[in-house]
Amino acid sequence: MARPRTIDNERILTIAREVFLMRGANATTEEVAKRAGISQASIFKRFKSKQRLFLSAMQAERERQDWVGYFEQRSKEVGLQQALADLGTRVLGFFVRALPLALVSWSNRGEFGLPTDLTRGHAGPARVAKPMVAALEREMKAGRLRRHDPWLVARTFFGAMQGYALVSHLFKGRLGPRFTHEEYARGVVHILWEGIAPHKRGGQ
Repeated sequence: MARPRTIDNERILTIAREVFLMRGANATTEEVAKRAGISQASIFKRFKSKQRLFLSAMQAERERQDWVGYFEQRSKEVGLQQALADLGTRVLGFFVRALPLALVSWSNRGEFGLPTDLTRGHAGPARVAKPMVAALEREMKAGRLRRHDPWLVARTFFGAMQGYALVSHLFKGRLGPRFTHEEYARGVVHILWEGIAPHKRGGQ
């Protein structure tokens, strides 16, 4: 008799994300199990319900991100401006993957509910923003960045990435020019870095 196939939870969650993105609220645990090559009973043994499976898939996607650590390491290697652009590329890629799942959750709250970390004071976005704000503030205090409100800088940066991912998902590239993730992130960082004030003339 063949032994049952073994598969780790991370692989199941990856497959679940793909199925929920493709099928939305109509996705079933049976579909996830079939694609994973395991029994539906195995899904329920690990995740208890379709709701738990969905929310676990969303949570796993968010928890893998260490954006501040990546930014600080890249800053040492390539400098602040390039590090921000590289971080933007990574953040944009995350939002492209995660926002469709978040939209499924928001539009089907009766079935899936919302991840608890989105309904508390230490919500996922805040857990990311606060360390990034602290990192930007350290660079400002050291004189490597011009002094601005670090919250405004962080929200502008993350908001630009999130907004582009959302518009791209909703309009499928039919609204404005299409950029690669690298082109868009580099352009946003250039605008942040240079500002949009006109150049001074005649020493004014």
